[in-house]
Amino acid sequence: MRKAFLSILLIAAILSGITGCKADQSDASVPQNGDVNDYIGGVDYSSTVSALVYEQIPGEEDGFYGIEYHEVTDIQGLLGNQTMPVCMYFYYSLSSDTDGMTAGVEDLAQTMDGQVLFIAVDGATEDDLSSAYEVEAFPEFVLIVPGRMHVNFGSKNYDSMSIDDVTGWLANYGYTPDYSKLQ
Repeated sequence: MRKAFLSILLIAAILSGITGCKADQSDASVPQNGDVNDYIGGVDYSSTVSALVYEQIPGEEDGFYGIEYHEVTDIQGLLGNQTMPVCMYFYYSLSSDTDGMTAGVEDLAQTMDGQVLFIAVDGATEDDLSSAYEVEAFPEFVLIVPGRMHVNFGSKNYDSMSIDDVTGWLANYGYTPDYSKLQ
């Protein structure tokens, strides 16, 4: 009985630590967050591991922001030195995105700018990364909060999964979108 109580107490402590950890919110875009630029390159829509960055769109009038896909040049370095939570979105490029999950993730990256850095990972080519995070089906999301264990949220357990399900999952960990950033 005592072991069961201690186990429950330990699980509660771990969960409260995960849900209680929230990054400071700021208006700065992700590339201005410390050392992220050391691990991402330029805009590259063909990269298999990409940071979804909310930034001024080059060539557009001032104040016109949107999501750009920047190649992640060193994912292990980024994850090892990041102070901001990272949500990896594992998708499968060999199948169509009929549910619009990628567009929803782009909206989340925009509305959670300054809270969570979103990384898109092509599970069709990134086997090592998919294996490292125990990705079982696509799409799948992995939340990595610095100093905490990663948490998976995947489609394997759903008949169909929507971006609202993902948003609710992130909200359970204290990360909520600022919909005023959608224009």
